[in-house]
Amino acid sequence: MTVLHHRVIRYDLPGHGRSPAELLGDGAGVGDIADLVLRLADHLGIDTFAYAGISLGGAVGMWLAVHHPERVTALALVCTSARFDEPAAWHERAALVRAEGIDPVAATAAGRWFTAAFADDPAADAMLAHLRAVDARAYAAAFTIAGRIVDEERTRTGGTATGRSTITP
Repeated sequence: MTVLHHRVIRYDLPGHGRSPAELLGDGAGVGDIADLVLRLADHLGIDTFAYAGISLGGAVGMWLAVHHPERVTALALVCTSARFDEPAAWHERAALVRAEGIDPVAATAAGRWFTAAFADDPAADAMLAHLRAVDARAYAAAFTIAGRIVDEERTRTGGTATGRSTITP
């Protein structure tokens, strides 16, 4: 399969490219991002689609597949999880970005994202430059959403976080 046989649509998270940060309101969750994906597909006249997502985008894809299986024909999930790490770390990063902007997080991103051999590559520099250009409020909101996945699961399970996610119905 190649792109010659498929219509490829790329969306960015609000504030992470040309999509306005305001699309992601306070208190937004994975389902809210998924709704934006569905609105985009509807706007483009796309009834069913294959979906690929990285990190939080993968969680969005899982939510879409669970809640709208009639629309998702295939999933490619990369570096993602239905349950991210403990929420405290995500909430702390969100608070840091709200207080100091993207730079403190971007300064440590290479160590989290890349191997030592790749960290000095021009492609890695380009990815970090893209990160620094992200709207800080939207980036903090994405961290909050990742943390909220675990918080919501704990609420749903009576305080015990299991391997299951709030993505499940």
